Amino acid sequence: MAREITYIAFIGKDHIGVLKKISGQIETWRSCNYKVTLVTDIATKSTIRKYITRYFILFKYFILRKNCDSAIYMRQTPQLPLYASILKCKNFSCEVNADIKTESSNYSTIRKTFALLFPQNIHNISSSTFYVSLELAQRMHQSRGPAYIFPNSLRTAPADHVLPRRNNVIFVGTPEYAWQGFDLFLLISQAMPAYQFHVIGTDSGPTSNNLKYHGALLGGEYKKVMSEMDFAIGTLAFHRAGIIEGSPLKVRDYVEFNLPFVIGYTDSDFSQLDFCLRINTESLAEEIYRVEKFFDSWRNRSINIQTTAPFLNINRESKRASLICED
Repeated sequence: MAREITYIAFIGKDHIGVLKKISGQIETWRSCNYKVTLVTDIATKSTIRKYITRYFILFKYFILRKNCDSAIYMRQTPQLPLYASILKCKNFSCEVNADIKTESSNYSTIRKTFALLFPQNIHNISSSTFYVSLELAQRMHQSRGPAYIFPNSLRTAPADHVLPRRNNVIFVGTPEYAWQGFDLFLLISQAMPAYQFHVIGTDSGPTSNNLKYHGALLGGEYKKVMSEMDFAIGTLAFHRAGIIEGSPLKVRDYVEFNLPFVIGYTDSDFSQLDFCLRINTESLAEEIYRVEKFFDSWRNRSINIQTTAPFLNINRESKRASLICED
């Protein structure tokens, strides 16, 4: 069995959460003695050059077979002309994070047109496919190879938190993506004036005495704000993207910062755990009492997770690497 993985990921430089996830995956694989080569187009700024670079990368690894003994793992990406013909030249594993066909209904006209012309369906020709949820696998899997369910994982166990908790609540997201439920978050903040709400991801929006915008934060600035929080609001409107199950990266961040959180979807890992509260966003006014009661119940408690938990990065990603190399 090969113990070398070539990880191909076409991503934008502003996809901070995705970059953190990839970094965590690779770190774990290497700790398990796999040799990993990350291949991206992130340094390419021009859109035209970016697409040329993508063709060059695929030609290099699928046609010329660079690192021919290495297993290829490819993150979900738009399928441009000739992609399928190139990808069929070598077996590869694919990671699917979204149903773009359904999600694109919330896109701008230009992005929606692009998604329709160039669907993200390389999973149909992969030798194995890793879906972030059972829902996506049941809906989308058509490949000749096996389907694996691997939600986004928790990189580290929760950090210590100062108790008792105060009233700072964080929401990571922007109004740009309707499925994040920024508008619903604002309604929650308006209904809970005793709490101080914070937003990371955008620096402007409706204002109130208990609402503060921090803009997009990186590295130390991000950690500083997150470490000062007590509770969190996760994704609230996945139904707008046509799905009900997910494992958002920002929610994994919440857990790592020891923040009990509120969501509006079924989380692949956390929905049955006591530090997660799922609310009915269609009856939001009736749910505010539950949110306040939930926050109060965690005032003097910390999140504790066993090292054997399957959603920890070291446990989930070591298994993923093994399956990639088997295929």
